[in-house]
Amino acid sequence: MKKIRLPKTRKARVLYGIGGSLLILILLVIAINTINHLSRGRTIQSTVLPSSIQTDSSTGKPTLTNTNGKNAMPPSKEQTDTSSTTTPQQLIKSLNVSMEFQDPTKTAKELEHWIMQTDPKASSEGIQYQRSYTSAYVITMTFSVQANIYPQVRAYLTDYAKQHQGQLLSLQEAIQDVTDSTIDLKSRIKNLEVERDRLNTLMKQATEMADILAIEEKLSTVETDIERYQTQLDSLSKQTTMYPVTITLSPLNTTVPTTPDTPSWNIGEVFAEAWSASLEFAQTLISIVIWLLAFSIYLIPLALIVWLIRMFQKKRVQTIAPKIATTAPVEPHTFEPAEPDNEKQPAELTK
Repeated sequence: MKKIRLPKTRKARVLYGIGGSLLILILLVIAINTINHLSRGRTIQSTVLPSSIQTDSSTGKPTLTNTNGKNAMPPSKEQTDTSSTTTPQQLIKSLNVSMEFQDPTKTAKELEHWIMQTDPKASSEGIQYQRSYTSAYVITMTFSVQANIYPQVRAYLTDYAKQHQGQLLSLQEAIQDVTDSTIDLKSRIKNLEVERDRLNTLMKQATEMADILAIEEKLSTVETDIERYQTQLDSLSKQTTMYPVTITLSPLNTTVPTTPDTPSWNIGEVFAEAWSASLEFAQTLISIVIWLLAFSIYLIPLALIVWLIRMFQKKRVQTIAPKIATTAPVEPHTFEPAEPDNEKQPAELTK
């Protein structure tokens, strides 16, 4: 058997590498197509079932249904349009606008009149007046406008400051999509209503007292859940039909006031300040007395214990002092100096 010898040149190796890569790629494409073809065939075989032609009672048109009761024909255009329109997008929007004007009070009246005239169903949720360090007020107004008129209100407020010699400071719009929450609440309410009808039917058929009590308890729980979900759904519906709009109006070109000059000395003002300080001092003393009275239930027993201990120590000192005075005094011990040892001194000197 002869061995195949491959060329050892660099160019030949590159060609063989490219050819091998193309061959592997072709094999992968063929394998993927084969797998897709087999999977499609299995899907078709599993979905296609014997069908029968039945007549729809509502439309009178023939419909093709499988043996498992499912509709074998694709939904019509009318059905898809109906299913798509039953769940419109539910949005909650809110708008906050802050502007500056020379006369905020006059501007507030004009904006309120325009909003109420543009939207007859609009309502005011309150107006706040806060005096600034100037003669003007900082006014905050909140309105609820209809969802279909909200874009008009937003566009009007966006251009209002520019057209009325004011300044737009900020415009913030918040949008929240609650479509899924609305669909979920409606589905829960529908299922609970079906459960309530079933329980009412069982209630009519029940004969034993234990069964009646159990059904009544379950029915009460279902009705409570329906009311709770319906309240949440009504709240979402109100928020998606009426949008809040908050407008803040401030005086134009407001600057920090300068510090006034120090006024001259006035005896009346000095007396007033002194009297005010004396009243504050009296209030502080009264507060301290009240605090002491409140904590006297703890301080009095503690002071009594300390007093008893001091009295006991004083009596003990008084009983011990006479005994010490009657005892004889101890004579002090006197030390006599030792005589020097004359014999040892010469020896030590010789060393």
